[in-house]
Amino acid sequence: MALFGDQPPGLGDPIFADFKFRLTRPDAPANARFRVAIDGGGAIRFCFLIESSGDPALDEQGRNFLQLCRFKSPSRTGTKENAPPTNATGLFWTTTAILWGNDLTSNATASPASSP
Repeated sequence: MALFGDQPPGLGDPIFADFKFRLTRPDAPANARFRVAIDGGGAIRFCFLIESSGDPALDEQGRNFLQLCRFKSPSRTGTKENAPPTNATGLFWTTTAILWGNDLTSNATASPASSP
């Protein structure tokens, strides 16, 4: 799950892609934090890692996950009230944290039990 520090004015809640993250390390990851830029249409245009989860491959998966995220635009949901201007060129910068949970799967293969 991703938690955004602030959300862009005039856009609704984020829509997240169905995503399973693959662990490449045996230890539990820390939450990862990113700085993101959201355009007037609700797409994430830039995504920079601020704090690592401790697993570089998981951080990259998190970045990909965030770039697939979209914010609902009122114009996409059929209402024009509070819709961002169509010629908006600015970006809305904020931070987000990915809180790892039951969306993690292990990449590790089971090793045979060793004999004494």
